[in-house]
Amino acid sequence: MKVNTILIPCDFVERSFNAVRYGASIAGQTGAEILLLHLVFQDGNQESAETNMISWKERLASEFNGKIRTLVQAGDIFEDIGKISAEKKCDLVIMPTHGMTGTQQITGSLALNVVTASNTPFLIVQEKPWPENGFKKIVIPVEYRYQLLEGAELFRDIAKHFNSEVWLVSNSRAEDANNRDVLSKFKGILTDSGVAVHVHALNKFDFSCGVAEFAASIAADLICSVNFSYESLYSINPRTDEEDLVYNKAQIPVLLITPKDQDDDLMKPVADM
Repeated sequence: MKVNTILIPCDFVERSFNAVRYGASIAGQTGAEILLLHLVFQDGNQESAETNMISWKERLASEFNGKIRTLVQAGDIFEDIGKISAEKKCDLVIMPTHGMTGTQQITGSLALNVVTASNTPFLIVQEKPWPENGFKKIVIPVEYRYQLLEGAELFRDIAKHFNSEVWLVSNSRAEDANNRDVLSKFKGILTDSGVAVHVHALNKFDFSCGVAEFAASIAADLICSVNFSYESLYSINPRTDEEDLVYNKAQIPVLLITPKDQDDDLMKPVADM
């Protein structure tokens, strides 16, 4: 798994430090450097933010021997995290989340809005600690969208790095020939690289909740998914399947990739990929 730079947005809330620890664990295994980022509102206190950043960098340095950089600047979290991750050529963003609170219940997840504005992979972390042996069990929902294949190589590389078992969870309510081709091609990318793959079919109306429940039932360490929440940005009901995954009750971390190809032709032939 090639990861050179990991970006970690810091809000200086104590429970968010868990995301920093995830970054330290991954960087320790991949040799990546860590970039700690804090964006100050236009009327925010830059000096106070700099002081907090020094404290967090020192805490991280006590647990991580690799290279650490910091960046504190004025900016907007919705627009600038993605821009900065691209400018700094970051390979992964590790973002803490505290769940959906307040107006997020109406307007949708803050974390997902940030993810959707970027093509950099995001690992979203709640408070569950880093798994001692890494990501040994990975669950990937297969909703038969050809864009799923954009994440196949990264998901494969993670599975290979951690010697993981992968469960491809399929939606039996949406099966047809083209959909089965997506599942078959995705499975082939994994198995051709020696990754152990299981296929588990769900016949459940609320597929995303079912995936989260299944992941909890096998004590999965990671859920990997392609992010389609951009399709709900202008919806009357902004609740998305991705929110069911990200805010799963078992607090399993979720890796999301927003596809570069956002064509709404859901039935594009796999052979065209």
